[in-house]
Parts: sequence; C-alpha cells; structure tokens
Amino acid sequence: MRGKALRAGALAVVFLIWVSVASAARPAAKARYAGVAGDHTSWTDLRVSSDRRGLEARRSSIELVYADCGHPERRTVFRLGSRRKPVRVSRRGRFRFVRRKHKFTLRVSGRLKTKDVLGLSFRYRRSPVRGSHPCDDSGLRRLTLERVRRGHPVGCAEVGHTLLWTPEARAFHRIVPTGDVEVPTTPVAYGCLFSRDRAVRLDEDFDPDSDLRLFRLAGPYVGYVQDFCPMGCGWNVYVVDLRNGKKLTINIGSEGYKGGPATDLVLAPSGSVAWILDATPNQVEAQDLSGRRVLDSGEGIALKSLELHGSTLTWVNSGVVHSASLH
Repeated sequence: MRGKALRAGALAVVFLIWVSVASAARPAAKARYAGVAGDHTSWTDLRVSSDRRGLEARRSSIELVYADCGHPERRTVFRLGSRRKPVRVSRRGRFRFVRRKHKFTLRVSGRLKTKDVLGLSFRYRRSPVRGSHPCDDSGLRRLTLERVRRGHPVGCAEVGHTLLWTPEARAFHRIVPTGDVEVPTTPVAYGCLFSRDRAVRLDEDFDPDSDLRLFRLAGPYVGYVQDFCPMGCGWNVYVVDLRNGKKLTINIGSEGYKGGPATDLVLAPSGSVAWILDATPNQVEAQDLSGRRVLDSGEGIALKSLELHGSTLTWVNSGVVHSASLH
C-alpha cells in the first residue's frame, strides 16, 4: 500500500509539473509578441489567433535587412502565410514553418518560453548565391519577443512600411484609424530609435493634403520634408530628435511668398540640416549652430547634388563643385 501511495504521489507531482509547464508555454488568445534583433537587422510582430492554435497571417510579419551583393542594404517583408496555410502553434507553444518569396527561402522556428516571452530563430537563403559577391549572409538570427499588452506601444518592431533604416533607427509608415466615417484610416509616419524602442509620431502622410518625402536618418535624428496641398500651399523641413520627440520646424516657403519645395536634403548626426530649394533662383540653405543661412544661390545649382562628408557639405553650381562647413 505504501509503495502504491508513493507511486500515486509521484505521478500526481509529475502531472502537476506537466500541467504548469504546458499552461505556461501556451500563448494567450489574441496575444501580440514583438521584438527587434540584437544587431537591429530584423524585427518581428506576431499575433496569436483567438483559439490559440495558430498565428494570424495578415497581421504577423518578419522584416529583415540584407546585404545586396555589395550594394546598399535592402529590406524585405515576409507575411506568415494565408488562411489556407496558417501557422499552427502546438500545445507546447512551438511552431515551425518555411516561407518562399521570390528568390528567398525563410525557415522559422519559435517557442513560447512563458506566456509573455517568445523565442524566435530563423535563417534565410537567396538563390542563386554568387561566389564572387557577398550575397549569402544567411546566418542564423535569434530574437526574443515580448508580449505587448493591449494599449501599450510596440516600439521599433511595429508592423508597417519601412521608409528608411540605419543600424541606429528606423522610419516607417503605419495605417492608423481616424474615427472618421468618411476617412476611416490615414497613413502616419513614425521614427524609432532602437536604443529607446519607442516610436515617435512624425506627421500624417495623406497625399495630396500632406506629402512627406526625403526622409533622412543620422544619429538619433530623423529629417524630412513636408509639402502641403497639391497646389503648393507651403513647404517645411523638419528635424526630430527621436530620443525625446522634440521637433524643429523650418518653413522654407508658402503660397504667395518666397521659397519653394526642397529637392534634396542632408542630415548630420548632430541634427544640423541642409537642403536645396527649387525657387527663383535655386538656393542652397542650411540650419546648424550658426543659425539658418543661405550658402549659395543661382539657376545653375543642380537640384539633387547635395552631399555631406563629415562636416563638409558639397553641391554643384553650373558644373562646379562648391563646399561649406555644416557645424
């Protein structure tokens, strides 16, 4: 009797441990898990279905930055599938799937460590791989995703259309509900500093009423241009500090006054900015520690010739390269 009691007690303990582990490993219904890789070259936003058996295909994605055979880095987004081929999550909180997109093959595996923490690993491969170019950077990547509570910010892993990326920050578009019956949603631009992991709202990008363009990232700052209304009601240059959301607004022209749209923009890691103005005549202007100033003026200024190397700013006027210091 004593042996049977001991065995029964041991079985009960094992059962309780199994139940606690199993319950801790299963995702919560409609839970959201998001995170950014340690090297800031990929970010993920996953949504759990209401029955906890799978991941929502349309609202989940993995985005990665990859080397483009020696050219500037590019980005691609992998959606998790379709309703016909959903990603299933086992009772132990594990899932595995393969996705193919154009020349990419993505292999993903994930495991719920707790209801609030999800471990994700993936590797991708492009084919064909050229031996003479750095096209194959398909090493294993690991991410730790944390559960995002409803009403809380997601941070830099937010699903959206990435406009620009650097190892320090990301700028992206996201569709936001407005509460207006006639215009229920609007695209909004955000910037996010990876070290802060907090997305900063920039402006609405609802063309033609408000067109955002020429996004630039440097250090903790994002710079961009905004054009108001299709007939040219006004033009602004903005510099936003992604550490605190502080915005510098520079009016570069409005209807009935001097000025015009910017055709080129450069941004320094210090937050100093310079642009070329499409006006009569064209102008090169800057805003830095010396204040706002006109650096050059003339019809011969090439509208997209602005470059910044360190603190040296260069542009082309009538075929001749001019330069100035951006402090």
